[in-house]
Parts: sequence; C-alpha cells; structure tokens
Amino acid sequence: MENVLKGRGMDASEQCEQQAANEEGYEAVITGLEQQDRSREGKCLLGPLLLKGQRSGHGQSWRLRVSVGLGLAVLLTVSQMFSSSRSRHLRTSFFPRSPRRSKAHVYRVMVTCALLSFLALSLHPFPAQAFSQTHPPDFAGIDRYVTAQMQEAHIPGLALGIVHGDHIVHLRGFGVANPAGQPVTPHTPFILGSLSKSFTAVAILQVIDAGKMELDAPVQRYLPWFRVADRNASAQMRVYQLLHQTSGLPTTAGAEAMAGTGQASLEQRVRELSTVVLTQPVGTTFQYSNANYLVLGLLVQVVSGQSYGAYIQQHIFAPLQMHHSFVSLAEATQHGLATGYRWWFGVPLPASLPYLSDQLPAAFLISSAQDMTHYLMAHLTNGSSQRTPVLSGWGMSELHQASALVSSSKEGELYYGMGWFIGATGGVSTIAHDGYTANFRAEMVMVPSSDWGLVILVNAYGLIALSTALDQITQGVTSLLMGHQPPPERISFSLLYISIDLAILLLSALQIWLLVKVFCWRKRVEHLKRQPGVLLTHALLRVAWEIVVPLLLVIGLPLLLNTPWPVMLLYQPDIISWLMAMMLLSIGTATTKTLLVILAWRKRQDQRRLVVQAIRLAEGVATRRNDESKKEATAVNIGYLRADSRKGSPF
Repeated sequence: MENVLKGRGMDASEQCEQQAANEEGYEAVITGLEQQDRSREGKCLLGPLLLKGQRSGHGQSWRLRVSVGLGLAVLLTVSQMFSSSRSRHLRTSFFPRSPRRSKAHVYRVMVTCALLSFLALSLHPFPAQAFSQTHPPDFAGIDRYVTAQMQEAHIPGLALGIVHGDHIVHLRGFGVANPAGQPVTPHTPFILGSLSKSFTAVAILQVIDAGKMELDAPVQRYLPWFRVADRNASAQMRVYQLLHQTSGLPTTAGAEAMAGTGQASLEQRVRELSTVVLTQPVGTTFQYSNANYLVLGLLVQVVSGQSYGAYIQQHIFAPLQMHHSFVSLAEATQHGLATGYRWWFGVPLPASLPYLSDQLPAAFLISSAQDMTHYLMAHLTNGSSQRTPVLSGWGMSELHQASALVSSSKEGELYYGMGWFIGATGGVSTIAHDGYTANFRAEMVMVPSSDWGLVILVNAYGLIALSTALDQITQGVTSLLMGHQPPPERISFSLLYISIDLAILLLSALQIWLLVKVFCWRKRVEHLKRQPGVLLTHALLRVAWEIVVPLLLVIGLPLLLNTPWPVMLLYQPDIISWLMAMMLLSIGTATTKTLLVILAWRKRQDQRRLVVQAIRLAEGVATRRNDESKKEATAVNIGYLRADSRKGSPF
C-alpha cells in the first residue's frame, strides 16, 4: 500500500492519515490535484442540489433534554389546570358534557399540546457546526462531517467518491456493510436505485450511435405489440419522450410491481402497460415514471439482440473498468453486496427484501463508489474515462440537455434530460440524480462548470430519513466541496423521530384505553336504553365516526399520496404498520360498541316484550275474573228470582 501511495505523490502526513484510515477498516484513495485544478477551485460556487431537506449532526443532546423538559412541563401544566378546583369554571366552559367525556377531551388536549411542543422544537432551525474552509477542499473535514451526520441519524454504512475532471480525488467508506460488522469500502457494492436510469439512457444512445435506432422513432417500430390503454397514444409515443419522461405514462404505472417478488420478466412488465391510462397527452408534460425506462430497457434488449444485463456489462461496465458492478443479485452477493436497512421508529434494522430483476433498467443495477467515480468521469470528460470512450460527444450532450421542465420556483427552474435532472443556482449548473429502493439510497451530483462530481451510496432508506439526514449529507458534502459552509438544518432527524415515537406511544395508549373502556361502555348503554333517541345519537354516531375515519384513510391515503398501500408499507414500514394497527383497533372498538348497542337494543326490546306480555296476562286474568264475577252475579240473581217465584206461587 505504501508503494501505491508514493506512486500517487502523497507526502508523509497523507500516508499517516491513509494508514490510520486503513486501520479503522476504511479505504481512501486521494490523488494530488494539479495546479491548474487548484486555481479553478477558488472560482467554484455552490451548485444547486435537486432535493431539499437540511440538517446538522451536532448539538443534539442538549436539544433532546430541552425538548423533553418542555414536553413534560406542558403535560404537567395542562394536567394541573384541569385538576385544580379554581379551574372548574374554565373546565366546564370548555367541556360542558359529562365528567367522563371531559376526561377524554382533557387527555386529547394534553397529547396535542405535548406533540406541538416536540414538533415545534424538531422543526426549529439550529445552526450547523462550522467546518473549516480551505482550498483545495478539506477532505478530512468532509469525512468528519459525514461521520457526524451518520452517527446522529444512525446510518449503518456509506461510501463516498469524489472526482475532479478525469481524476479520482477522494474515496472513503464509512460504517458497516452488514450486521456482522464488515466495514464499508469503496469496493462495496450497493443497489443504485434510480441511478440505473442514467445507464439505460447511455445504452439507448449507444445503439443510436451504432445506427440501430432513431431517437425520434415511434416505439412501435421496434416493439410492434407495444400498447397502452389508448391505441392512438400508443402509436404516437416516441423514444425520446420515454427518455425525457414526457410519454404521458403516470407515476403510478407499474408501481405495485415495486412491492413484488421480481419473478416476472422485463417483457412481461412492459406488456402489463397495455391497460394503463395516460394521465397527460403524449409529449406534453413531465411525469416521472419507472415504466418509461422499463420500456427503454426492453428496447435495448430487442435492438441489440442481448439481454439488458448482458448489454450493460459488455458496453458500459467493461469499458469503464467497473469491476465491482453487477446486474444480478447472486454475483453481487459473492462480491460483498452490502446489507440493506430500514428504519423502524428511528432504529435501523437489516431488511432482506426481494431483488427485482424485472425492474433492472429503472432501479436495480448494482455498483460501488469506486466504479461510480469511473462513470462520473466519463460524463465529465465528454464520453470517455481514462481515454476509453463509451459514448460520442453528441450522445453525452443529449443526455445532459435540459429538455423537459420539471418545476419552476424562485430558486430557479428544474429540468429533466435523459436520466439526469438539470438545475441552476447562483449561475452554476448542476446535473444530478438520486435513487433509492426500499433499503438502499444513492445520489450522484456533477458541477460541469468546475468539473466536480460526487457519488454517495447508503445501505439504508426511509421516507423520513430521506427528507432529513440523507438529503442533508449530499447538500453538506457538495457545499464543503465548493468551499462553502454546509446549509443550516431546517429539521432534525432525531427530534423528528422522537416526536413521532412520542405521538405513536401516546396515541396507541389512548386507543388501547378506549378499547378497554368498551367493557365499561355497557353500563352507559344501560343508562341510555330507556331513551332510544339519545342512544341513537350518542352511541351510533360515535361508532360511525370510529368506522368512517379508518375507512376514509384506507381509501383516501393512497389517492392522496398517489401510492398503493403495499408500496407505502415497503418504503416506510414502521409508520404504515402502526397506522394500519390503529385503524384495525379503531374498527375493532367501533365493532364492539356496535354489538353492545345492538345487544342493549335487543334487551330493551325483550324487556318491552315481557312488559307487554305481563300486561296482557294481567288483562287476561282481570277479564277472566270479571267474567267469573259476572257469572256468579248472574247465578245469584237467578237464584233470587227463583226464590221469589216460589214464594208467590199458589202451590
């Protein structure tokens, strides 16, 4: 190793730093920058990052203590307010109903106040710790920043690669690759997620360069059987529209396949699009959809005469010397594929999930940080890496061309090219793309104006982590690379999860308490059984509410998030699992109450029936007694008449 370092022109201090890194289980490769590159660094500005969500990994312990203290203070204050005799008038003003219902309202108010205090703290912006600004970039400072962010967010493992022009200037592995504690290195393979789309786009332009396909040709020229629900739209769809994500295919097209087993073929997944209804006219509007790149992957397969995976290995991985990049799970596992993790209530746990080979062109290529630096250099040097061309200059220009408008805001406009997002901030163009599966996260960023590029691979994923820690790391590293401070955090991963966990704990306890109180609810029904109208309004309406709300969530949440339940459960298992459990508990509570109401109603009907029967029996007895009395009176009268008649007789 010492010979390698000396060959790369490292001084004694750098060699010591490298040796220390190796002892910790990491591998770093740092090459010296030429003086020309150093002079260009001072002119670099902070490039735009395409995903938002900022955070800092420092000063969390005192924030945690403050948040807990304030939360407890709010709870004690509210509970004292509602327990004090002097507040009786205030309590009755806000809660004019029965004492039992007032207590339930008090508990809800206490929970709400506590959650608001925690959420307010978690959303409060705290300044990020200052890191040194040096030129050339302080790679040791970048490593410290990444380590701090990983520790604060409990990220298991991460690999970082940075390139400048056609030089790899920094490679580093952080954390562990699997539960056995094997360290992450720059050679550790990770699943790339949607970074795979960029490789598919390169493959398409390669076959176009070879004269086997035309960019503006209709898809049906190469796949005559290709269909969506609209036959006319199927004929209009062009190759470049699939690349630009403007084909009209919705984001939800084939989304449920992401929660599948991966047993289907690529052609089968494309044929399943025959029932998909386009949500926009062909060629008019950007709509991000994996389905576009599944069709493109099948085009590569049909036009080249090779399987998609074999083509990528032969025409991209091999020329770029990407020796730790794979298109199958078995081969990647043999070479140390990292174990993916998912966060459960803030704690990362290993997750063994299906490898979806039928989604390979859109999300399931596998590579390492070192190999991805080779890929980035090819994009930064007009289609070649270490003088090995993989695509023409025209092809690279097309990939990075801002073609489809994604969004427009005060910060600038965001466009989509071919497997890349293109944006601008402060006059500096940035080309980037992120990717994720249910247990992996990846992102690559290029600043073409200054020839910088970076890739970050993480063996964990969660929607909450994405909006906080994972995005913040990429933004912070890019800022430090450009000589700027990391952006201040707007939301804290730890405090956000503490707030969520507290909310889950309190709401779960409340729901269980309501379920337990169902057994006491029978007595309340008994008191109301003499008043049918009150029983209907007080009981059945509450029961209906407890059933309607879960049903609205079951139906409305997938429509609101544009994501089916299986996919939500896959990508955020902790919150979605808890939400489903709470809905089941609520429905169970409502069902039990409904049964109690029905039983009480039947009991009341039975009692009324018994009363009616008793009244009728009594009336029958009285009638019989009256009849008997009448008969007796009649008999007596007849006796008297007979006696009188005997007295008046001459005989």
